[in-house]
Amino acid sequence: MDKIGDIIREALFFKKQSIDDFAKSIALPPNTVKNVMYKNVRKKEFLEKISAGLGIDLYTMYINSKNPLPSSNNTEIISSIYKRASNIVLEAIDNNNIAYQKDKVETLIVILYEFLLKNMEASDEITDAFCQGMIEHALKNFMMTKKTS
Repeated sequence: MDKIGDIIREALFFKKQSIDDFAKSIALPPNTVKNVMYKNVRKKEFLEKISAGLGIDLYTMYINSKNPLPSSNNTEIISSIYKRASNIVLEAIDNNNIAYQKDKVETLIVILYEFLLKNMEASDEITDAFCQGMIEHALKNFMMTKKTS
């Protein structure tokens, strides 16, 4: 499973939805969703349907993973947004004394990055609240745990 497959799996976990139920809700066969997640089948129409169902732009993420240069002309803005997302997530995790796995943190960073791309004008307070909500959800669903002394 690659990064996009991980993101789909984590998003379905957050939504508390099985692959079969999700596939039914977006009018795709379950095997198609599984192929996108596990076998790297990347047809644009499948990614668009899955993206719409999850609310995450997987197609752009896939294109960017194939081409390390962002599709946007302003590379500095894109990289600064990703760095901002990374800093916010890592700071929130440290402040909340949370034990975590690297792949879970990367998923949270990508989700916050997507949020920031769509809402570049979001204030620090809104961004922090969004991040805090993601972390609380991850804690409630046992994706992360509080550190023990």
